[in-house]
Amino acid sequence: MSRDQTIGQAIGQYEYDKDIHMDQDIARISSGLSPCQENGQRTRAMHFYCDGCSGELQKVSSLQFLVTINTTFNDCIATIKTPWIQPSTKGEKIFVGGCDEGPLQFDVISDEQENDNMIVSLVFHSSVIEDASPPTCKIPFNGTYLIPSAKEPEMSLLPHCFVMDSREGYHMTYYWFKIFDWNFS
Repeated sequence: MSRDQTIGQAIGQYEYDKDIHMDQDIARISSGLSPCQENGQRTRAMHFYCDGCSGELQKVSSLQFLVTINTTFNDCIATIKTPWIQPSTKGEKIFVGGCDEGPLQFDVISDEQENDNMIVSLVFHSSVIEDASPPTCKIPFNGTYLIPSAKEPEMSLLPHCFVMDSREGYHMTYYWFKIFDWNFS
């Protein structure tokens, strides 16, 4: 066997092993398991997450979001990254292009079904939605990103939620909220 064939086999085996481990990680994360659940450690505390296998509880101190808004009444679509926002506060007003503006507020609560997971429950105080409740949605979150996979390449790697609402019951406005980054204290 030539040197190039040996190297090719080694690279092929590495790629195969890497794909198996990535698929296992995606299956673990997608099923809601965290390393703490694998070790039998659980927590139901609000704002807290079990950090890896160390068993230490970490409080979510702030999040950054990617916010995309599509307003059909003026053909506007824009995406922004928010500044760091702390839970349980009405954040500063964010401007999403010329599409919409308003404060983004969220709380982090424990997930009743998955004890080591959190739910980021958010409200965007839209200046566009005038005759209805502000857009709200919930993002399941376990403190990790997903790992890309060739089996599901269209899957979003960021924890996210989507909501739509109408302006004056006629024009639709679409909202996408994705957790971009987070800090634990």
